[in-house]
Amino acid sequence: MSTNMSTTKPPPRPPRPFTLYNVYFQLERAYIIQTHPKYNVELPERVDTNASSRPEKYRRLILPADWYVVGVNRKKRKDYTIHGIISFSDLSKTISRHWKTVDDETKKYCRFLADLELKRYNKAMAVYIEKYGEAAARTHRVDKKPKQKRKEEIERARMEEVRRIQEGNTRRNVEEMLSQQGVQHTNLQQSLYKSHKDSFDRDISQCFDGI
Repeated sequence: MSTNMSTTKPPPRPPRPFTLYNVYFQLERAYIIQTHPKYNVELPERVDTNASSRPEKYRRLILPADWYVVGVNRKKRKDYTIHGIISFSDLSKTISRHWKTVDDETKKYCRFLADLELKRYNKAMAVYIEKYGEAAARTHRVDKKPKQKRKEEIERARMEEVRRIQEGNTRRNVEEMLSQQGVQHTNLQQSLYKSHKDSFDRDISQCFDGI
């Protein structure tokens, strides 16, 4: 083992690889979203060219290269797009239910990728320990945000989704109300919509201020 005496803090150790179920989760998640009628095609910068090696069910999916590698295709928060097709909670429950009846071919394929990544991880960890020592491998994990900050970000994202839903409902309610009264004046529609929206925005702002 190397006796590196440098006082520089070692970098985070290699992230743990996806398990068999994690690999399946990524694959089935893509299938559920991409086969939904409301899905809008999004092309990754680098597309997986090994689609033919997947089980038949998943061969038409557009996946990024190395989609089964932890962290490789992770986006910054500002670059995330919300598909709006299914909530994460419902998605997780659906995938968990599908996992109970997954076919042998799919399980074998996911196990192959998980084992491949585990071997790569073990090699990377051996190199890391050789360079920085076992103590560093035990303590210097991938940096994570404090729990409270993560909770705040989750709550803000939830409130923003509520804002979008409520805004859509407000517009529909105003249009329905005017339609029932036989009013078609566009300026009046916009005025009423803005009044409702401003009121809702104030309520949401108060929620954000408390986060």
